[in-house]
Amino acid sequence: MNFLTKHIDAIRKLCSKHYVKQLYAFGSVLTHRFDTDSDVALIVDFDSVTVEDYAEQLLRPQVLP
Repeated sequence: MNFLTKHIDAIRKLCSKHYVKQLYAFGSVLTHRFDTDSDVALIVDFDSVTVEDYAEQLLRPQVLP
């Protein structure tokens, strides 16, 4: 099981909470070379949101456990 599959429920919850329309992963997280020293590279496409909602989400970064 890869990292993204292992954390898919938490990823979906965060995407829903933070107005994410589409999320793309790239790099080593998609390969067998991914390990504890690797980072997770993502491209995020957000839904249209108000400036206030965007600023609130920007100031509250989330980290997966």
